Formats: sequence, C-alpha cells, structure tokens
Amino acid sequence: MRVLYLIKKLCETYGWEIKETGELEKGAQFTITTPEQSEHGKTNYEIS
Repeated sequence: MRVLYLIKKLCETYGWEIKETGELEKGAQFTITTPEQSEHGKTNYEIS
C-alpha cells in the first residue's frame, strides 16, 4: 500500500489524475492521466 500512496502523492504534485478502473472480481487497475501541457504552456510529452 505504501507504493500506491507514493504514486498518489506524485500525481498530486504534478497535477496528474489517478483513478481505479478495475472491474469487480477481475483485479485492480489504475489509470493515470497527465495533462497535455504544463501550467507554463509547455508540452508535457510527445508521442512519435
């Protein structure tokens, strides 16, 4: 559980969103969403 807590704090720090998206009796699944641009208008990532 400590690792999940650290990931949650990391997401909060960077303005990312984490959601539990698993299905009952199929296991846990987490989705992390990052904004396309930072608060300074710079692109956070680029997919080639």
